[in-house]
Amino acid sequence: MIRTHRRPRAGYTLVETLVAMGSATFLLVGLATTLAIATSALDTDFVDRDRAVLGEARSSLQSDLAAARHFTERTANSVTFAVPDRSNDGKADLLRYAWSGTPGDPLTVSVDGGPAATVLEDVQNFDLSYETETFSPPTLSAHAGYPHVYANEESGVPNTQIATRFNVLDPITVTAVTAFVGGHGSKDFRVAVYGDNGGEPDALVVESSRVRTPSLAAWTTVSVPDTPLTPGDYWLAVAFEHGFQSYQYTTGGGDVRTRSHDAVSNGFRTTWGTSDETEDRRISIYAVHGTN
Repeated sequence: MIRTHRRPRAGYTLVETLVAMGSATFLLVGLATTLAIATSALDTDFVDRDRAVLGEARSSLQSDLAAARHFTERTANSVTFAVPDRSNDGKADLLRYAWSGTPGDPLTVSVDGGPAATVLEDVQNFDLSYETETFSPPTLSAHAGYPHVYANEESGVPNTQIATRFNVLDPITVTAVTAFVGGHGSKDFRVAVYGDNGGEPDALVVESSRVRTPSLAAWTTVSVPDTPLTPGDYWLAVAFEHGFQSYQYTTGGGDVRTRSHDAVSNGFRTTWGTSDETEDRRISIYAVHGTN
């Protein structure tokens, strides 16, 4: 008798998992992310393990994006953005997620330009797309200063008065000061106007009360007592309570002075005095006014 034995059929299954990643961004920047990874599995345990790894990678990226304050790099395979201080140096940290574009290479993350750590291995595709929205200052009757969202961010400057020089061409009455600030929704800041003496901040003209900064940086208007200004140079000043708070600036074509002082708790100095630092900058801040 001939006996026939049936051999078990060997086989492999290919699990292709697409993970859609959403994001929360600074200035209402939307980030649509699709991460695809192909893995082989011999049994259900391997499949569950792959899904768990993907879930961890997704959660890590989503959590970091939720804390993003602004972006410095946006390409198809990499993204760099600032998050609140994680290294305890009083300054925002830059996170960079990147994939080489070669199937099988890992997705990595680095902090402040340091060594890249692997977030996910054997990545087959990591494709980023972006939606952006441009923010403009609110419509004003008149303003003096710098109503532009400059590209550079400065943080880590608590208990410091920071002033930028501006010019008044005609007699005006200042009613408020608007600054592009943010970074900590539970801490306060103040704004002020100083006079000018020989190209340096001089006597305090007017200051605001304490006001909370928004969690995500935005134009924030703070009322001040109505203050007439005659034509000439003045200085718009801002001061923060915490190192996580930030302002925007650009280099070149301006004057910025800093002075160590806890203006949020104690009010601005009545006289500026000798500046601690002098910089060639302009700050995203302006005075709201009516004409006299």
